[in-house]
Amino acid sequence: MKNTISLAISTSQKRCSCALAINSKIHFFQNDAHDNQGESLPKTIKSMLQEHSIQWKDVDVLVVDIGPGSFVGTRVGTSYAMGIRSLSAIPTFGVSGLQAMCLPSHQNCISVIKANANEYYFGKINNENWEYGVMNMNDLMEIGAEYCINFLPNEAPESLMHNQASKKIDAQSILEYYLHFKDTNYISDTIDPLYIKPVNIGPKKQNL
Repeated sequence: MKNTISLAISTSQKRCSCALAINSKIHFFQNDAHDNQGESLPKTIKSMLQEHSIQWKDVDVLVVDIGPGSFVGTRVGTSYAMGIRSLSAIPTFGVSGLQAMCLPSHQNCISVIKANANEYYFGKINNENWEYGVMNMNDLMEIGAEYCINFLPNEAPESLMHNQASKKIDAQSILEYYLHFKDTNYISDTIDPLYIKPVNIGPKKQNL
């Protein structure tokens, strides 16, 4: 029986990473050098595939981190995925880092990523659909008692340390989310970068 092979890439954060799932067993690769992601991504993928004696024709699914995060970095990953999809028949899916931060459960949780000094991108489930937007510190404080809030490391304000979980965004977390929810409507074949524009007022919402 042929192994089922899924490949994920993430370039929205400082480090480029890739993850390979062979029959759901995940192998993780990360480029720890802070170099050009456009140069490091193809090299990292090539090294990963060679290490496991896998060719592109063996890959069954490609999953890409669509952000939010680094403006340029996110587009390196999504552009690469678009190129692969245009040149092959590999099914390609997009997962937001905000989605990945909610594992293992969406229940009563919200994911946030710092957008600037005063605002946070947020993602949460609303009526079985993912909802995205921007909130300020006051909004965050108001929902702190209602939700468990998932932050990236070192981004949680001290006042919410009691009700937060530290999560990561990389290719492994992106791939784990895809594998967990691949048969649900939480997974989309949209691989355009998720654009959430920071504003200075209220929560602004945008659906994936």
